[in-house]
Amino acid sequence: MNVNDLIFGFRVIEERDLPDIDAKMWRMVYEKNGAELVYLDRKDENKAFAISFKTIPTDDTGVFHIIEHSVLCGSEMYPSKDPFVELLKGSMQTFLNAMTFNDKTMYPVSSRNERDFLNLVSVYMDAVLHPMMREKKEIFLQEGWHYEMDEESGALSYKGVVFNEMKGAYSSVDEVMSEEIMKALYPDVCYGKDSGGDPRYIPSLTYEQFLDSHAKYYHPSNARIVLDGAMNLPVVLERLSSFLMEYDHLELPEENLMQAPVAQNHRRGAYELAEHENEEGKVRAAYAYTASRYDDPMRTLALQCITDALAGTNEAPLKKALLDGALCEDASFSLYDGIAEPALILEVRNTTEDNLAILTERARAVFEEAVECGIDRTRLVAALNSMEFRLAERDFGSFPKGLVFAITMMESWLYGGDPAQNLSLSATLSALRDNLDTNYYEELLAEVILNNERMGSVVLTPSKTLAAERLADERARLDAARAAMSDEEVEALRAQNAALLAWQSEEDTPEILATLPSLSLEDIPASTEELPTEQLTLCDTKVLSHKVSTSGIDYLTLRFLATDISPAQYSSLSLLTYLLRSLETESHSALELENEISTYLGHMSFSTEVV
Repeated sequence: MNVNDLIFGFRVIEERDLPDIDAKMWRMVYEKNGAELVYLDRKDENKAFAISFKTIPTDDTGVFHIIEHSVLCGSEMYPSKDPFVELLKGSMQTFLNAMTFNDKTMYPVSSRNERDFLNLVSVYMDAVLHPMMREKKEIFLQEGWHYEMDEESGALSYKGVVFNEMKGAYSSVDEVMSEEIMKALYPDVCYGKDSGGDPRYIPSLTYEQFLDSHAKYYHPSNARIVLDGAMNLPVVLERLSSFLMEYDHLELPEENLMQAPVAQNHRRGAYELAEHENEEGKVRAAYAYTASRYDDPMRTLALQCITDALAGTNEAPLKKALLDGALCEDASFSLYDGIAEPALILEVRNTTEDNLAILTERARAVFEEAVECGIDRTRLVAALNSMEFRLAERDFGSFPKGLVFAITMMESWLYGGDPAQNLSLSATLSALRDNLDTNYYEELLAEVILNNERMGSVVLTPSKTLAAERLADERARLDAARAAMSDEEVEALRAQNAALLAWQSEEDTPEILATLPSLSLEDIPASTEELPTEQLTLCDTKVLSHKVSTSGIDYLTLRFLATDISPAQYSSLSLLTYLLRSLETESHSALELENEISTYLGHMSFSTEVV
């Protein structure tokens, strides 16, 4: 394969080595409609696919969250009402899901089996481009919202999967704080809207608006496709082309995601507190600053190092200053990134209104001292080393690497940037190390925190009546809607809900289930890959050695039998392992110990295990 080759409608436009992730990147564009594709050619048997669409909310109805749910409820080729539940029965998938972000919706899947992978790609492509929801309003009613009417009283209520999900989310103070921070910092762009949906506004979304949003955004001209891992690429491209070829180019609307400078925005709100909880000392506050841009990875990584150096542990200067004197229960200082304009957010949890002024004064004093006297270089070096280790290790738990790479690429690619920008950070890390001998970090901190007018704050106070007030408001809206209904509209609602119940009660026929692809035993390898293991003896101790590819990182696990511990001591042992890396030792204070771990080790943890 070479640049300018045309493969099943895909024109190869770039080839580039990405040594940081041991991959070769191929960029392509589907010439007929402009769908963009990146293939990361890596020696990873876990093949990954993701198709993403830029989806820009203009309100709080959660339309793209509802679409995400709805496209997974059957499609033209695979009309099963719940194809993904059925796929789980006959697939070897290693990941199968969908995600709604602030400004995009992503549909990723992965499998180690070539046939299975192609099957899943087909189901996903048909789902996003040809969903049954376009003909079946019942899907919107089920996944989004609808009225239900009590036949005895005639009273209405709201029902719907996303409506109920977000109603639960809004009972969480963390969810409320996150949304309020975004509204404070980005009042005029999509980040100030709730892409998940605010329960107060979800019922204002109509079926027609729902369909229009899908038609506007779910088009190949607005699609970015990621392929990752060892695969038969021509076969996969041919399969993708079979779905893309029917679409012509679509002119996309200009979407401005950059917030114009606004005056400082200070917001107040409330959050739900259970009746039995004490309201005293439960105020939450956050102070947020527009800090960077998607196309400035050096600035973004430097800010992450600064937050780690100042507040990465309880002994770090900012966090220690805020926690001393029990003025608040907890505090954090972090970078909110993955959007067009990342933000620095300082949050204090469980304090009082009277303490807020003291806490903000303390925080500013720490920032001013850090700028004037310098940020502790041992902490910055430790933060850089930890960051470099995480980037090299690429340990994402149960998440396939290809999925994480896809999300990472979208954090620049979505805005017109280089998709490989955040996958190739060696030079950026090197530049950050060079700047340890300059005032770069202090000047950046001063610019973003001390001299930045682009900031917002949020104060949330606890309320034991908020839940009742929300229910009363909801009841009033429902009663008003019921009072405005004519007899004809009431009968139409009854008919609609009867049709919905009938559809929900239907089971997929054998013919429908047969449309879903599945694996046969012949498609599954008879043997599995064995982990190479060598048993050694060192100082009369058994050592198991596994020589596998680990990106040059060495791992050591020490296991100690605890069979002499009584059941009554189990909880104490568990607490001990929790405290081990947090307490001072004979040679180091707690902060020095944390610096040593971060500087010289990628990771160190202690735990108890029962086998």
